[in-house]
Amino acid sequence: MHTHTTLDDSAQFTDRSVHRYEVIFGEDFVSTGGLESTTAICATLNLTPGIRVLDVGCGIGGSAFHMTRNYGAHVTGVDLLHPLVEQGQRRAAQRGITNVRFIANNIIDAELPEASFDLIYSRDAIMYNEDKAAVFQRLRSLLAPGGRLFISDYGRGPDPLAPDFTDYVAETGYYLLQAEEYAAALEEAGFSNAAAEDKTAEFIEILQREMAKLSEVCAGPTPALDREDQDYLNERWRNKIAWCQRGNMRWLHARATA
Repeated sequence: MHTHTTLDDSAQFTDRSVHRYEVIFGEDFVSTGGLESTTAICATLNLTPGIRVLDVGCGIGGSAFHMTRNYGAHVTGVDLLHPLVEQGQRRAAQRGITNVRFIANNIIDAELPEASFDLIYSRDAIMYNEDKAAVFQRLRSLLAPGGRLFISDYGRGPDPLAPDFTDYVAETGYYLLQAEEYAAALEEAGFSNAAAEDKTAEFIEILQREMAKLSEVCAGPTPALDREDQDYLNERWRNKIAWCQRGNMRWLHARATA
Protein backbone atom coordinates (compact mmCIF):
# COMPACT_ATOMS: atom_id res chain seq x y z
CA MET A 1 0.00 0.00 0.00
CA HIS A 2 2.99 2.24 0.13
CA THR A 3 5.54 4.08 -1.91
CA HIS A 4 8.79 3.87 0.06
CA THR A 5 11.43 2.54 -2.30
CA THR A 6 13.11 0.35 0.31
CA LEU A 7 9.98 -1.08 1.90
CA ASP A 8 10.41 -4.84 2.01
CA ASP A 9 7.60 -6.76 0.32
CA SER A 10 8.19 -9.66 2.69
CA ALA A 11 8.04 -7.72 5.94
CA GLN A 12 4.97 -5.74 6.96
CA PHE A 13 2.52 -6.82 4.25
CA THR A 14 2.80 -10.58 3.80
CA ASP A 15 -0.37 -12.62 3.21
CA ARG A 16 -0.38 -13.37 6.93
CA SER A 17 -0.11 -9.73 7.91
CA VAL A 18 -2.80 -8.71 5.40
CA HIS A 19 -5.14 -11.21 7.04
CA ARG A 20 -4.12 -9.87 10.44
CA TYR A 21 -4.89 -6.29 9.39
CA GLU A 22 -8.20 -7.24 7.78
CA VAL A 23 -9.31 -8.78 11.07
CA ILE A 24 -8.81 -5.45 12.82
CA PHE A 25 -9.58 -3.02 9.95
CA GLY A 26 -12.21 -4.99 8.03
CA GLU A 27 -12.32 -6.69 4.63
CA ASP A 28 -10.18 -5.04 1.92
CA PHE A 29 -8.50 -2.59 4.32
CA VAL A 30 -4.95 -2.45 5.64
CA SER A 31 -4.88 1.05 7.12
CA THR A 32 -6.29 3.07 9.97
CA GLY A 33 -9.99 2.94 10.64
CA GLY A 34 -10.84 0.70 7.71
CA LEU A 35 -14.29 1.25 6.23
CA GLU A 36 -15.36 3.50 9.10
CA SER A 37 -12.76 6.19 8.52
CA THR A 38 -12.94 5.76 4.74
CA THR A 39 -16.69 6.37 4.76
CA ALA A 40 -16.32 9.48 6.91
CA ILE A 41 -13.50 10.92 4.81
CA CYS A 42 -15.14 10.19 1.47
CA ALA A 43 -18.28 11.98 2.63
CA THR A 44 -16.19 15.19 2.74
CA LEU A 45 -14.65 14.86 -0.74
CA ASN A 46 -17.56 15.83 -2.99
CA LEU A 47 -17.28 12.62 -4.99
CA THR A 48 -19.54 12.54 -8.05
CA PRO A 49 -20.21 9.88 -10.71
CA GLY A 50 -17.34 9.59 -13.15
CA ILE A 51 -14.84 11.49 -11.01
CA ARG A 52 -11.27 10.42 -11.82
CA VAL A 53 -9.47 9.42 -8.63
CA LEU A 54 -5.84 8.46 -8.11
CA ASP A 55 -5.42 6.37 -4.94
CA VAL A 56 -1.75 6.54 -3.91
CA GLY A 57 -0.76 3.61 -1.71
CA CYS A 58 -3.99 1.81 -2.56
CA GLY A 59 -3.16 -1.46 -0.80
CA ILE A 60 -5.64 -4.21 -1.60
CA GLY A 61 -8.29 -1.76 -2.78
CA GLY A 62 -10.56 -0.97 0.15
CA SER A 63 -10.93 2.75 -0.52
CA ALA A 64 -11.02 2.30 -4.29
CA PHE A 65 -13.81 -0.26 -4.07
CA HIS A 66 -15.77 1.98 -1.69
CA MET A 67 -15.50 5.01 -3.97
CA THR A 68 -16.53 3.20 -7.13
CA ARG A 69 -19.32 1.25 -5.42
CA ASN A 70 -20.86 4.17 -3.56
CA TYR A 71 -20.04 7.16 -5.77
CA GLY A 72 -19.43 5.83 -9.28
CA ALA A 73 -15.81 6.98 -9.22
CA HIS A 74 -13.21 5.76 -11.72
CA VAL A 75 -10.20 4.89 -9.58
CA THR A 76 -6.58 4.18 -10.45
CA GLY A 77 -4.73 2.62 -7.54
CA VAL A 78 -0.94 2.77 -7.37
CA ASP A 79 1.09 0.79 -4.88
CA LEU A 80 4.73 -0.20 -4.68
CA LEU A 81 4.02 -3.61 -3.19
CA HIS A 82 3.24 -6.14 -5.90
CA PRO A 83 1.56 -8.70 -3.56
CA LEU A 84 -0.98 -6.09 -2.44
CA VAL A 85 -1.70 -4.98 -6.00
CA GLU A 86 -2.15 -8.60 -7.08
CA GLN A 87 -4.63 -9.16 -4.25
CA GLY A 88 -6.53 -6.04 -5.25
CA GLN A 89 -6.65 -7.14 -8.88
CA ARG A 90 -7.95 -10.57 -7.91
CA ARG A 91 -10.65 -9.11 -5.72
CA ALA A 92 -11.76 -6.67 -8.41
CA ALA A 93 -11.95 -9.49 -10.98
CA GLN A 94 -13.86 -11.78 -8.62
CA ARG A 95 -16.44 -9.06 -7.96
CA GLY A 96 -16.74 -7.84 -11.53
CA ILE A 97 -15.47 -4.37 -10.63
CA THR A 98 -14.39 -2.62 -13.81
CA ASN A 99 -13.97 1.00 -12.67
CA VAL A 100 -10.87 0.26 -10.60
CA ARG A 101 -7.46 -0.47 -12.07
CA PHE A 102 -4.26 -1.19 -10.20
CA ILE A 103 -0.65 -0.32 -11.01
CA ALA A 104 2.31 -1.87 -9.19
CA ASN A 105 4.92 0.87 -9.03
CA ASN A 106 6.04 3.82 -6.95
CA ILE A 107 4.18 7.04 -7.63
CA ILE A 108 7.24 8.81 -9.03
CA ASP A 109 7.82 6.24 -11.79
CA ALA A 110 4.27 5.08 -12.51
CA GLU A 111 3.23 5.77 -16.10
CA LEU A 112 0.32 8.14 -15.69
CA PRO A 113 -0.79 11.02 -17.92
CA GLU A 114 -0.29 14.45 -16.42
CA ALA A 115 -3.25 16.60 -15.40
CA SER A 116 -5.56 13.59 -15.68
CA PHE A 117 -7.11 13.25 -12.21
CA ASP A 118 -9.80 15.24 -10.46
CA LEU A 119 -8.87 13.96 -6.99
CA ILE A 120 -5.72 12.46 -5.54
CA TYR A 121 -6.37 10.44 -2.41
CA SER A 122 -3.82 8.75 -0.18
CA ARG A 123 -4.22 6.95 3.13
CA ASP A 124 -1.28 6.54 5.50
CA ALA A 125 1.27 5.93 2.74
CA ILE A 126 3.26 9.10 2.06
CA MET A 127 5.04 8.62 5.39
CA TYR A 128 7.26 6.04 3.70
CA ASN A 129 8.74 8.66 1.35
CA GLU A 130 11.80 10.58 2.44
CA ASP A 131 11.69 13.00 -0.50
CA LYS A 132 8.34 14.65 0.16
CA ALA A 133 9.10 17.47 -2.28
CA ALA A 134 9.47 15.06 -5.21
CA VAL A 135 6.29 13.18 -4.30
CA PHE A 136 4.21 16.32 -3.84
CA GLN A 137 5.49 17.82 -7.11
CA ARG A 138 4.56 14.61 -8.90
CA LEU A 139 1.09 14.60 -7.37
CA ARG A 140 0.60 18.23 -8.34
CA SER A 141 1.50 17.43 -11.95
CA LEU A 142 -1.09 14.64 -12.09
CA LEU A 143 -4.03 16.80 -11.01
CA ALA A 144 -6.23 18.50 -13.57
CA PRO A 145 -6.70 22.26 -13.12
CA GLY A 146 -8.78 22.80 -10.02
CA GLY A 147 -8.21 19.22 -8.88
CA ARG A 148 -8.10 18.39 -5.22
CA LEU A 149 -5.76 16.50 -2.91
CA PHE A 150 -6.57 14.57 0.26
CA ILE A 151 -3.94 12.77 2.30
CA SER A 152 -4.16 11.11 5.68
CA ASP A 153 -0.69 10.45 7.03
CA TYR A 154 1.30 9.81 10.14
CA GLY A 155 3.09 12.85 11.48
CA ARG A 156 5.20 13.78 14.47
CA GLY A 157 5.14 16.24 17.30
CA PRO A 158 7.91 18.63 18.29
CA ASP A 159 11.23 17.57 19.77
CA PRO A 160 12.19 15.97 22.04
CA LEU A 161 10.72 12.67 20.88
CA ALA A 162 10.76 9.58 23.07
CA PRO A 163 13.57 7.13 22.20
CA ASP A 164 11.15 4.23 21.77
CA PHE A 165 9.13 6.27 19.28
CA THR A 166 12.27 7.26 17.38
CA ASP A 167 13.25 3.58 17.23
CA TYR A 168 9.78 2.66 15.93
CA VAL A 169 9.97 5.30 13.21
CA ALA A 170 13.38 4.04 12.10
CA GLU A 171 12.29 0.39 12.20
CA THR A 172 9.21 0.99 10.05
CA GLY A 173 10.94 3.28 7.56
CA TYR A 174 8.81 6.34 8.23
CA TYR A 175 9.79 9.93 7.42
CA LEU A 176 7.50 12.11 9.48
CA LEU A 177 6.73 15.83 9.40
CA GLN A 178 4.97 18.14 11.80
CA ALA A 179 1.64 19.54 10.63
CA GLU A 180 2.98 22.96 9.70
CA GLU A 181 5.88 21.38 7.81
CA TYR A 182 3.44 19.20 5.87
CA ALA A 183 1.35 22.15 4.74
CA ALA A 184 4.44 24.14 3.83
CA ALA A 185 5.81 21.29 1.73
CA LEU A 186 2.56 21.12 -0.23
CA GLU A 187 2.62 24.87 -0.86
CA GLU A 188 6.24 24.66 -2.01
CA ALA A 189 5.23 21.95 -4.48
CA GLY A 190 2.74 24.31 -6.12
CA PHE A 191 -0.49 23.48 -4.34
CA SER A 192 -2.93 26.15 -3.22
CA ASN A 193 -4.99 26.30 -0.02
CA ALA A 194 -2.78 23.70 1.63
CA ALA A 195 -3.61 22.77 5.20
CA ALA A 196 -2.74 19.85 7.47
CA GLU A 197 -5.22 19.29 10.27
CA ASP A 198 -4.20 17.40 13.39
CA LYS A 199 -6.68 14.55 13.85
CA THR A 200 -4.78 12.72 16.58
CA ALA A 201 -7.66 12.74 19.09
CA GLU A 202 -9.82 10.97 16.51
CA PHE A 203 -6.97 8.58 15.77
CA ILE A 204 -6.72 7.59 19.44
CA GLU A 205 -10.45 6.85 19.53
CA ILE A 206 -10.13 4.70 16.40
CA LEU A 207 -7.20 2.78 17.87
CA GLN A 208 -9.14 2.16 21.08
CA ARG A 209 -12.16 0.86 19.17
CA GLU A 210 -9.91 -1.39 17.11
CA MET A 211 -8.34 -2.87 20.24
CA ALA A 212 -11.81 -3.56 21.63
CA LYS A 213 -12.79 -5.22 18.35
CA LEU A 214 -9.65 -7.35 18.43
CA SER A 215 -10.49 -8.52 21.93
CA GLU A 216 -14.02 -9.39 20.81
CA VAL A 217 -13.13 -11.35 17.66
CA CYS A 218 -10.37 -13.24 19.46
CA ALA A 219 -12.52 -14.31 22.40
CA GLY A 220 -13.90 -17.81 22.69
CA PRO A 221 -12.69 -21.19 21.46
CA THR A 222 -12.10 -20.16 17.81
CA PRO A 223 -10.25 -16.81 17.82
CA ALA A 224 -9.83 -14.96 14.53
CA LEU A 225 -6.05 -14.75 15.10
CA ASP A 226 -3.50 -16.88 16.89
CA ARG A 227 -1.89 -15.68 20.09
CA GLU A 228 1.27 -14.39 18.38
CA ASP A 229 -0.73 -12.15 16.05
CA GLN A 230 -2.96 -10.95 18.87
CA ASP A 231 0.06 -10.02 20.97
CA TYR A 232 1.68 -8.22 18.04
CA LEU A 233 -1.38 -6.08 17.34
CA ASN A 234 -2.13 -5.34 20.97
CA GLU A 235 1.43 -4.21 21.65
CA ARG A 236 1.57 -2.08 18.52
CA TRP A 237 -1.78 -0.42 19.19
CA ARG A 238 -0.98 0.23 22.86
CA ASN A 239 2.28 1.86 21.83
CA LYS A 240 0.59 4.06 19.21
CA ILE A 241 -1.97 5.26 21.73
CA ALA A 242 0.78 6.06 24.25
CA TRP A 243 2.90 7.91 21.67
CA CYS A 244 -0.11 9.93 20.56
CA GLN A 245 -1.05 10.80 24.13
CA ARG A 246 2.54 11.92 24.84
CA GLY A 247 2.53 14.15 21.76
CA ASN A 248 5.12 12.17 19.79
CA MET A 249 2.90 10.62 17.11
CA ARG A 250 0.30 12.60 15.20
CA TRP A 251 -2.34 11.73 12.60
CA LEU A 252 -2.67 14.41 9.94
CA HIS A 253 -5.35 15.11 7.33
CA ALA A 254 -3.90 17.26 4.58
CA ARG A 255 -5.93 18.97 1.87
CA ALA A 256 -4.96 21.20 -1.04
CA THR A 257 -6.01 22.23 -4.54
CA ALA A 258 -4.14 22.34 -7.84
